[in-house]
Amino acid sequence: MKKMIEVRDLNFTYPDGTFALEDIALDVYENESLAVIGPNGAGKSTLLLHFNGLLNGQSRCIKILDKDMSKENLAFIRQKVGFVFQDPQDQLFMPTAYEDVAFGPKNLGLGKEEVGKRVDDALAELGLSDIKDHSSHHLSLGQQRRLSIATVLAMSPEILILDEPNANLDHLSRRHLIEFLINLKATKIIATHDLEMVLELCQRVIILDKGKIVSCGPAKEILSDPAILKPHGLEVPLSLKI
Repeated sequence: MKKMIEVRDLNFTYPDGTFALEDIALDVYENESLAVIGPNGAGKSTLLLHFNGLLNGQSRCIKILDKDMSKENLAFIRQKVGFVFQDPQDQLFMPTAYEDVAFGPKNLGLGKEEVGKRVDDALAELGLSDIKDHSSHHLSLGQQRRLSIATVLAMSPEILILDEPNANLDHLSRRHLIEFLINLKATKIIATHDLEMVLELCQRVIILDKGKIVSCGPAKEILSDPAILKPHGLEVPLSLKI
């Protein structure tokens, strides 16, 4: 299997001295869906932010698509790794939904026709074609989350990283998001507290706690074992209990 991400001996401490990650070693493979779970403050978001260079800790190795994480490779990596933030407002800042989605492709230097095609395709794929002239501030939270994903899809990433993508969504919006992600052909890394979603979406799970990977394995195997979950503030999903 093609290795998409390789991390060895990653450590990170925030400038205020807050320790976040310790000795992280991880491989992620092509078309894999990997869940990153754990309690609040475990380091999940911090870890994800290293995969496209938004944070830069000390490590023996971080490679994305066999490219070292370095200043020279950062533009390439950020084209290949799409990051969907937990708060859509961190991603949506243009006057209209269309312009939000067009922002990335325009900055790639693509021509007007190609930009338009990418925007139209991304909006259509997320079921947002009818709101392309609307301001994101007038959209529902579910629409904003889908729009933030569309801004990333327009860049044609090979790796999609999502930080708590279904936080505060209603049932229908959550369902639509899960079905979309199931059908999306890309390597996906998802940090979430929604373990039922993990069972539907992800083949593999890592548990992160106090900045360390404490468990890694097949999703159903990990999530069905209370002895693995309970020490880290996690419970077996209801569907597995039944």
